[in-house]
Amino acid sequence: MNPDTPALRTENNTVEKQKEKLIQNLELVRDGTTNTAKFVGLYLFQWNLQDMPDLVQDWDFMAKCWRYIPANFLDRLFVATQFKGEDPEHIVDRNIVIDLAVSTIYTFAIFLPAEQVGYPKISKRIPGLLAALNVQPMLPEDVTYEILQVLQMYAITPLGASFMLDGQSRAILIQAAKQDQAAFKILRRAFIVEVHRGQSARMLSRFHDTMSRLIDAFRDVPEMTAFFAGAFDLLVVIQPPELRNPPPWLGEMARILRESSIKRKGRDAATFLVGVLQHKYPMHFPPILFDSDACAIYNKKEPISLSWRFTQLRAVDIRITLTSIKEKVDTPGYQSIKHRLTASYYIIAGFINSRKWRVSRNSLERAEDVQTPVPFTDDVVLKIRDEMSNLCQKTMEYLCDRYDDGLAAKSGYSDPTLPSTISDDNKSAWLMSHEPHVIASVTLLALWLQQDASARLHDEVADMMDITLKLYEPNPALRVLLIIIVHQSLRATYGMENFALHRGWEILFHDLKSIVVPDQTPAGGGGEPPPDDATANRGMHLLRLLAEVAKYGLGHHERLKRTRHAGRWNEILELASSLNCEGAAAL
Repeated sequence: MNPDTPALRTENNTVEKQKEKLIQNLELVRDGTTNTAKFVGLYLFQWNLQDMPDLVQDWDFMAKCWRYIPANFLDRLFVATQFKGEDPEHIVDRNIVIDLAVSTIYTFAIFLPAEQVGYPKISKRIPGLLAALNVQPMLPEDVTYEILQVLQMYAITPLGASFMLDGQSRAILIQAAKQDQAAFKILRRAFIVEVHRGQSARMLSRFHDTMSRLIDAFRDVPEMTAFFAGAFDLLVVIQPPELRNPPPWLGEMARILRESSIKRKGRDAATFLVGVLQHKYPMHFPPILFDSDACAIYNKKEPISLSWRFTQLRAVDIRITLTSIKEKVDTPGYQSIKHRLTASYYIIAGFINSRKWRVSRNSLERAEDVQTPVPFTDDVVLKIRDEMSNLCQKTMEYLCDRYDDGLAAKSGYSDPTLPSTISDDNKSAWLMSHEPHVIASVTLLALWLQQDASARLHDEVADMMDITLKLYEPNPALRVLLIIIVHQSLRATYGMENFALHRGWEILFHDLKSIVVPDQTPAGGGGEPPPDDATANRGMHLLRLLAEVAKYGLGHHERLKRTRHAGRWNEILELASSLNCEGAAAL
């Protein structure tokens, strides 16, 4: 369009008149002799700006407007938060004044770059914003929203993070979190900044104090979904050091999570929170969460262990989810489903691992190293065994279907990190072995197979020997778990046959040999260094498994007799003597 056209000249004149009108309002704010005059000028500016939305995109003009507003006048507006009284008229007037101060800061903080806003001019208003937030129940929701948005912007600065984590500021934000989850985001951003600056003892002390205060604040809140989600966001940020004793808030958190099992709302959020707590406090949290003394009356029936009820609901959720997960692979919620499955599997694994039991066909056999009594009756133990067996069966069905779908190259089963050197036959196994929910499911299978002496379950896991061995090579982190699964499946009727059919000896013997005789000799000579603890542990598991195959499988299975590597008992002994780690020689 020609810049000299009448239409454009008219439009430019209109914009200039709008700017002039706003500047006149702000001149009243700057030059007014009374607070009332300044208030009226600022109020008119905000009111007129709403009718001129295009002007907020003019950064130079908005920066000019920002300079017109005296900082000390904004402070005087926030003083209204200190007024007390029950007079309704007084409360309305106060809210109008606070609303004006908050909306002014919000407008410029949102629509101007940080360097033009001038952080000091805003940062010195943060105490006023927090003071207004402290009386949040008496403020309109839109005002609270604007306060929290400004605080989120400020929390990402080093000075802002320190201020937000001050004891008084944290107390205000924690109370605000009961009404608006954005307060959790402010705390999370502040802790992220502090972690990047160095995870000091002072910062960890503030974190533990924050968790304790959050638990106290939400103790009597009927709806805990926001609390679980907010606590999860905070815990993801922190990497706590190894502690001899658990943090003081962990026991109360476990109690709240156990009791959430008898409520429908918040279960998914509770699942994610338990998952991250198990990851952050692996030595302390599972025994506390699965405390056998925690019982409650459920549905007005007999007392039930809350720890088992909590675990059972996760098992039910997994079975239901696996039934329909194939239809959701291409949906936006698929990633969230996988995260929930991962957390649920690890929760159940923590419950089983905390018991140290062994379930036989008809009774509960106590492990010798357990000091405390097992609280469950035989009937409850059989119910747990049935639930776990059904879960493992459903999990194995899913793993088989997932592997077949990957071979068929169905949509949704791909990964940009897949190495180009992986053959088409091995792509499905590579993708599965690197998915967290698959790793979690394999963890549970390995754990429960060592507890359950059921022949049916061992027969079923032996039937998926081909997939188990396919998953072995792509991800070394899975190998010990898969060795345990293979070892347990050898007890099945066709366990040894399937092991030989799918080249189990060659695959595992090759891995054992790579541990004992690495491909590369370390520079400088001096012999081979001992393997690290994880590798040595894998070597010990391999030795036990292959020794059992060589000792018992050869005389009973014709296929093993014909296997090229079968019967190399002397090689097993030689590798055992060469494995430079404690226990290999004794084996």
